[in-house]
Amino acid sequence: AAKFDEVFMIRLESVSISAGPIEATFKPTDEERDAAWRILVDLGTSIATQPFLDASGHIRDVLTSLHKTFHSTKLILKDLRPSRFDGDMNFASVCMSLLTQCLGPFLAKWHEPLNDYETSREKSTSERAHEHSWPLRTECLGELRELQRTMHAFTQLLSELAGVRLNEA
Repeated sequence: AAKFDEVFMIRLESVSISAGPIEATFKPTDEERDAAWRILVDLGTSIATQPFLDASGHIRDVLTSLHKTFHSTKLILKDLRPSRFDGDMNFASVCMSLLTQCLGPFLAKWHEPLNDYETSREKSTSERAHEHSWPLRTECLGELRELQRTMHAFTQLLSELAGVRLNEA
């Protein structure tokens, strides 16, 4: 009898991604498909990839979620045996590009300014009200939305590799 994954898994010979600075086509290994699933579960359920609700959302929560995603993706990559390059990139190099060219620079740019602003909050002001008055809020949210477009394309790639169909909102 056939195993469940032999019957229901989508098996792509090669995948392509074009998201922000990342452009690549490569042939994934089974180990990379497993890693894609692990990263997808983390990233696909992260508030960092969901639409930001301006009225009720906290930028701090998004930055914290992105930090966790960065760390967990890095841990998954450390356990992944690198595959050969069939083209210009492989799965690990695509993930590393996401971390070093997208997530890392965004976090490095916005973590400290938000932290500095948060420390200036008066005890009588709520965290939400204080964050909403942050002078850099609009700029940060604009860059967040740009990053989320890249993250969405990356999440789509992960879903293809993992053989999972995502419901589009």
